[in-house]
Amino acid sequence: MNKLLTLGMLSLLMIGASQYFDASEVSIQQRFELYTTKYQKFYGPSEKIYRAKIFEERIKLFEAHNADKTQTFTMGENQFTDLTQEEFKAIYLRRRSPQKLVNEKYVPTNEANLTSANWAGLTSVKDQGYCGAAWAFAAIGAVESVLRINSVTNLDLSEQQLIDCDLENQGCEDGNLNNSLNWAQNNGVTTSASYPYTGQTDGCKKPTGQFKFKGYQKVEPDQMQAAIIKSPIAATVDATTWLFYKSGVFNKCTFEELNHDALIIGFKDDGTWIVKNSWGQWWGEDGIIRLAPGNSCGIQEQSYIAYV
Repeated sequence: MNKLLTLGMLSLLMIGASQYFDASEVSIQQRFELYTTKYQKFYGPSEKIYRAKIFEERIKLFEAHNADKTQTFTMGENQFTDLTQEEFKAIYLRRRSPQKLVNEKYVPTNEANLTSANWAGLTSVKDQGYCGAAWAFAAIGAVESVLRINSVTNLDLSEQQLIDCDLENQGCEDGNLNNSLNWAQNNGVTTSASYPYTGQTDGCKKPTGQFKFKGYQKVEPDQMQAAIIKSPIAATVDATTWLFYKSGVFNKCTFEELNHDALIIGFKDDGTWIVKNSWGQWWGEDGIIRLAPGNSCGIQEQSYIAYV
């Protein structure tokens, strides 16, 4: 590219920046252009101005937060940086429908007396996209985990099958872990290769699957660490404040409503929870969030372990 063309493109960028930012904020404009490319964001002219202003506000929020040395976690850009809090909640979070009672509760057997555990890498980090079916990803994560630990299969299993075929849940609109694990136990699950993810609710194409497990159990708060030593557990949480998490131990939880599901894959010796989410690898620590000990974000309220 010749020098005149390069200078011309930079001039256009500077002129375009004035639509969204003050002259002093051109670097943020450049970041916004890179952001839209990385996350494949496409806007009309008026929406682009609106999204750019939200992005600018978020960047300033991140910089102020990360400059505060008293914080235990950092914030950073991800696919949600151009959304308002209300938009994020409407798209990605759902108030969980009531859970059916689970009579079978987890009882520790001969698990090792460990002070920490970490199953990171056992199952892959996935991205639910614009479909509000975190319940399916957490449930399948629990099933994939126990099947891999017990050498049944290392294949990725299908969240889409649950979304389409589990009629006790409501596909991309709503669902809960108990219903999804119950369906998977009764019908079996198939692979994601044979029933790929579409990110929307479709008609059921395979009402049964070849991979089965014996059952699942509710895990009480005082037994969660013992259960995780055996296998990752699926949990329902309040993820309202998770959207800008980048790294570190998150301690800014709300607990107003349970509206999301994730897979607890470990804990540290200080009680910090290690949680695999379903918002892709660009979010958090390669798709993982560390939560402060205790009932952070309601993580101890509803959790389940699958067994073979």
